[in-house]
Amino acid sequence: MHNHKEFRTSSRLRLLIIDSRLIEGLLLNALQDSYEISYADNFSAGLCLAREFAPALLIINPLLEENDFRDQLKKAPRTCRIPVLAIIHKDEMHRQKETPVKEWDDFIQSPFEEAELILRIRIMLLNRLQFHERYINFVPEATEEPSQDIFLKRIKDIVEVNLNNCVFGVSGLARQAGVSQAQLYRKLIGLTGFSPNNYIRHIRLQHAASLLSNGAGNVSEIAYKVGFSSQSYFAKCFKKVHHCAPRQMLQ
Repeated sequence: MHNHKEFRTSSRLRLLIIDSRLIEGLLLNALQDSYEISYADNFSAGLCLAREFAPALLIINPLLEENDFRDQLKKAPRTCRIPVLAIIHKDEMHRQKETPVKEWDDFIQSPFEEAELILRIRIMLLNRLQFHERYINFVPEATEEPSQDIFLKRIKDIVEVNLNNCVFGVSGLARQAGVSQAQLYRKLIGLTGFSPNNYIRHIRLQHAASLLSNGAGNVSEIAYKVGFSSQSYFAKCFKKVHHCAPRQMLQ
């Protein structure tokens, strides 16, 4: 059993805090208003939670870091691109001849102002979302493409060709892409943060929003055009992603 505490709020971005003493009280309440918060009391439990949930951001005390945590985090496709914010007391930092903080994406000295930490978290999350936007809503450039761009172009093209096929799923996508389902999962998680199922659904819902805003049919017709056989399930998925009902986007 994982040694952790968890606060579930909704399907918001998840922050994983390793060492519950880092953030407490009013600041925790402020973060809970915007994010889903998970706690791990040590790095072993934190690594398990990171692999399970792939949080949007890790917040850690680097002085408590276990020897292989960084290597374990970086070598797994599901966790290798999770940004890490280190919080360290300035007195502890001065006592370190070579502080481990420099190894992480960003750090902040404690004590800190609440507004400063919230701003730092927002900036790091924005940078991560901008990176994912490059690959999730992929538009290839005319120049020579790196292999990961070629792979994502092929995946997106396959999904779009099968857009109105409601039975098209991961097995069909893997088969047409010429990779195993395990390879497909690893690559998509590593590049976009989406599992294959969620990536297919994302593409369907992006096209649905475009069709609705352009008045290309009613909600039922567009749900069918993007591969949803159930209008109620389509509406539920659409609202979760676009934060409005499908009919509200009709022109």
